[in-house]
Amino acid sequence: MLRRSSLLIIFFLSAMVLAAGGRREPEIRPTDVFRQPIAVPLPNAAPAELELRFGAGKLHIGPGSRTLWVEGEAVYNNALFAPNERREGRRVILSSGDGRLELKEFLALWESVPDHLNRWDLHLAPVPMELVLDLGACSAALDLGGLPLRRLRLSQGLADLALDFSSPNPVGMDQLEFFGGASSGTLKGLANANARRMEFRGGAGEFLLDFSGRLTRDLFVKLEAGAGRVTLSVPEATAFEVQSRTGLAVVDFRGAWTRPSERSYIHPGTEPGPRITVDAAVLAGSLRLWAGDGW
Repeated sequence: MLRRSSLLIIFFLSAMVLAAGGRREPEIRPTDVFRQPIAVPLPNAAPAELELRFGAGKLHIGPGSRTLWVEGEAVYNNALFAPNERREGRRVILSSGDGRLELKEFLALWESVPDHLNRWDLHLAPVPMELVLDLGACSAALDLGGLPLRRLRLSQGLADLALDFSSPNPVGMDQLEFFGGASSGTLKGLANANARRMEFRGGAGEFLLDFSGRLTRDLFVKLEAGAGRVTLSVPEATAFEVQSRTGLAVVDFRGAWTRPSERSYIHPGTEPGPRITVDAAVLAGSLRLWAGDGW
């Protein structure tokens, strides 16, 4: 009886201390947290298609081994966020939840859960694939370096995105598509993507497109942005041409640029080789053109 009374007193005093400090301790208890391994077998045919739908939380993706196509772990505190795998022919759909919720419904559900937790750490095998990433309100760190991607389609909502092609894509990518909402995104090593064509569409956010890496063929980039700030960064050695349609946007440039016409900006590069051509339509905000080190 005395021991029970002592425990009650300690609990009461602890609650008073937390209240006095104005802090709200997380309500997550160890029994509330689920840990589920994610293991998707290697595809039977190549290139296969992997679609990942992640509504909210924290997502990390990096290169993996050839043991499994997708290998990792999900940590979450609500069964409704459990990983779900569905197959449709050569396509595998991996989603947080059963995949039937629309993104806005998932986000509403996410906001209704106190002290929500949803973290995925995934590794992808270096097998030829087409990759689709549909991201909602999340923080995403993606390293796709060295993965043989034939096509990449990435869309993000209210997300904070860091994408890096840390090493070259060993196969030619037909197209890279990026759709960003009112969010922020840093996309690095884009020359390493080994793409023929890229399309970027952004909303009222801040985006950095860094074209460092190994450029092995000519690249065409179509850029459309609303009210935000877009920075295009290119190495000193790379030839880079921008045709700009800016509306109310301000164009700022740094480095060895020439301006043969009102809407053209050319960086000749210091070495012969493939070139990058950009068709940029920025409605408002600013477009920054950075050549050389630093941005």
